[in-house]
Amino acid sequence: MNNNKKITLSIAIAVALGLSACGDKSSQEYIQMGEKSIENANTAEAIVQFKNAVRIEPKSVAARTHLGLAYVKQGAYANAEKELERALELGASDDSVVVNLALARGKLEDHTGLQLLIDNNSNMSDETYQGVLYYAGTAALDEKDLATGQDLLGQAISIAPESRFGQLSKAYLSYVEKSYAESEQITKALLEKSPEDAEALVILGHNYFAQKNFSAANDTFAKHVKMVPEDYPVLLFQINSLLQAEKFTEAEPLLDKVMSRFKNLSLAHQYKSQIEYHKQNYRDALFHAEEANKGSLEFSVARMIAGVSAYQLNEIEQSYANLKMVEDVLPLTHPVQKLLAIVRVKLGYTDEAAETFNLMEGLTEADVAFLQETSAALVDSNDFNTAKDLLEKAQQLDPENANVAAQKGAMLLSQQDVSGLSSLEQALNIDPSLADVEFSLALQYLRFDQVEKAQSIATEWIETTDKKSTGHLLQGIINTKKGATNDAKEDFETVLTLEPENISALYNLAMLNEKDDVSKAKALYEKLLVLSPSHLGGLNRYSLLQQEQNKSAESITFLEKLLAEDKDNTNLMLGLAQNYRLNNDLPKAIDVLTNIENRDNLPDAYWTILGDSYLQNKNVTLAKTTFYKAIEQFPKNYILHLRYIGVLEIEQAFDLALQAAEQAYKVFPDNTRIEMLIAYYEARNQNIRGSKTYLTKLADKGVEHPFINAIAGQVAVLEKDYEAAVEHFSEAYSLESSAQNAIYLARALRFTGKQKEAEAVLEKHLATEPNVKMRMLLASLYTDNSAEKKIAQYELALQESPDNLIILNNLAWAHYTQNNLAKAKQYISKAYDVKSDYLPVLETYGVILHALNDEQSADILKQAMNAGSTDIKTQLSYAEVLIQQGDNDKARDVLDNIAVKNADVQREISKLRSQI
Repeated sequence: MNNNKKITLSIAIAVALGLSACGDKSSQEYIQMGEKSIENANTAEAIVQFKNAVRIEPKSVAARTHLGLAYVKQGAYANAEKELERALELGASDDSVVVNLALARGKLEDHTGLQLLIDNNSNMSDETYQGVLYYAGTAALDEKDLATGQDLLGQAISIAPESRFGQLSKAYLSYVEKSYAESEQITKALLEKSPEDAEALVILGHNYFAQKNFSAANDTFAKHVKMVPEDYPVLLFQINSLLQAEKFTEAEPLLDKVMSRFKNLSLAHQYKSQIEYHKQNYRDALFHAEEANKGSLEFSVARMIAGVSAYQLNEIEQSYANLKMVEDVLPLTHPVQKLLAIVRVKLGYTDEAAETFNLMEGLTEADVAFLQETSAALVDSNDFNTAKDLLEKAQQLDPENANVAAQKGAMLLSQQDVSGLSSLEQALNIDPSLADVEFSLALQYLRFDQVEKAQSIATEWIETTDKKSTGHLLQGIINTKKGATNDAKEDFETVLTLEPENISALYNLAMLNEKDDVSKAKALYEKLLVLSPSHLGGLNRYSLLQQEQNKSAESITFLEKLLAEDKDNTNLMLGLAQNYRLNNDLPKAIDVLTNIENRDNLPDAYWTILGDSYLQNKNVTLAKTTFYKAIEQFPKNYILHLRYIGVLEIEQAFDLALQAAEQAYKVFPDNTRIEMLIAYYEARNQNIRGSKTYLTKLADKGVEHPFINAIAGQVAVLEKDYEAAVEHFSEAYSLESSAQNAIYLARALRFTGKQKEAEAVLEKHLATEPNVKMRMLLASLYTDNSAEKKIAQYELALQESPDNLIILNNLAWAHYTQNNLAKAKQYISKAYDVKSDYLPVLETYGVILHALNDEQSADILKQAMNAGSTDIKTQLSYAEVLIQQGDNDKARDVLDNIAVKNADVQREISKLRSQI
């Protein structure tokens, strides 16, 4: 052996022996090291040691328990849950394992896991069970399940009221019931005994926050975070406390820590948008606000920041889109409602503006002082009576404050209180320079049909130099309301003479010209869109106008040109795609939309148009996928839910349609239309009880609709109560004489044996409204004695659907039964050309060819038999062909396999056997 090799081998052996001799630490040694680290408050280091212990001895209860408890201490609750579950599986009996597992599951909102712990309480001590109830109760309350949460915490208190968990339960219930002083007192007493009671700190922090003591809330949450560094929800509570205290500089590094770990956390992006907005970084504020609303939850504060940031950036359409989404959750006294009204006026949506125009502290369109308020939390309450009392007190303190008078007026008007007009008038008497207040007052006059007063404002403005243009704009709106269309047109024309690029005047004038002067309306819309390519109202009305004139191709050319000059304009792309779709150029519509599918912040309209385009292009699968994706991004969009449900119905996937409708009902509870859909799909899935439940809900509401009668009819059919079915379908048809309702009624009549009445219903309906499906049903209703009527209906249906395979096949068979063999062959030959491997066609074709003594019948009948035909006529015809060919054994096999015992069939079989 080579000496060098000997040396190398010796070293290798020595190393191996050395490693073996040295050995690794035992699991128990690692546990001891970890415990030391815990004593030194070094949880991260302890976790490393405990993980080593688990690695050495995976089934060690002690190692798993220590690791799980360390994860709890760190705030890594998902890891804690896994390790503590494993410890219990391995036989852990330490009560702390169960309590801390409940803690972890509570933090993770694992309600199923918590319920399992509650159900398996027989081996728990009272203290342990009390802890489980506490964490389950707080988790339920965090999910807004008030009844369950109160019940669980009540049970916890009853076990031992003065224990730690008993006191924590009392404190949490008091907090939930807004008894903040009592809750604060309990938690402070707990903290006096144990300053590091993490649960007590969190409850105390929430109490401070609820009482708007944001600095104290921050300090309290900070103590908890210091002890449990990875409890990120509490860190977010701390950040929010700092934001509410307007300590943005202190909040930002903490938020950056969260975002470095959770890059797509919606709430973190909302907080970041607030910080960026405070720094007047409106572009960044807008970005983070939009990111916040990409998730399944809606963050109204983020929407507001997106809206006001876009306004600051002069992106008016985007501002409108965002602010519109929070309009319904804010009282009309909120300053964002004022901004939304201003945006609407800028875009020419004056009717909408008149409904929600609400001035706050006399702000004008150019003012921005109120915008800072939009970065705060949502308005505290909708208590308008208290708001009114406070405003009246403010007026007593400062009766000459025009801003207070204006605010009071707007608030009263938002409650349909016409006395608000007097307050706005008072504001103007105090300070006549408040132009926005005066414009708002004019719009409110129109809203309450006090046209003369609005007219006096318009007249006064028209006579001035600096307000002439606005005066004519208002006059145009007044004349439009009065129906004086020509006068309104003149006013808007005057505005355009003074301000040729006034968006509101262009939009209103275009609308007024849609019926009388289409070419002018078209030109105005085009000018509007050149100036404001993202104007949604303009894009929509222009597109519809062009479609009505069969000039979609022309609007496409125009929009394509605009898009070439503004290639990144999403609204323009949507408008163009919609025009392609309306012009039935579906591949182009789909191409435009799919090319931008990876863009951020695509609006819900994008998904609607794309899904509709796929559907119109008969690609049901892609339409379904599109609407499903859209609902994930816009879970509160009602139309998208209905589109998705509709696609599932097209696929006849009634079980999935029912699931989708039930999911939509969770988002839109008590929605009548969705209740009707659920009742319908329950019936389609033959769930009589489920359908009746929703029919009862609708009846209790007093809702009447032909669709409801039709569903009740379907339920009656399922119950085989055909007389009731006829009654329900008759009512449905009387309310809505649709083809579907006629078919329902005819089928029900047929079930009751009223053949002639069923035929009469369909014949009467078809006389006014041709319908292929109905003709086929009517043809099937006719007996053999009405063969000519049957054939006539099939031939009419064929005119409407020339390549319909079923019609061709049935028509061929109807002629065959009448011995019209030449006609029968004509129709079945065409069916065969359409689909040559369709078994019913092969059967009919083979039988007819055999009747005509056509040699081709042998091949066709053989194909039908090989395809698994069990049709008696086909089998008999094929057996006869085989006999003619001398293949008696095979013919005998075919005849032996005919299972039907009908006398006529048996005679045919005997006749053929005699030929063998």
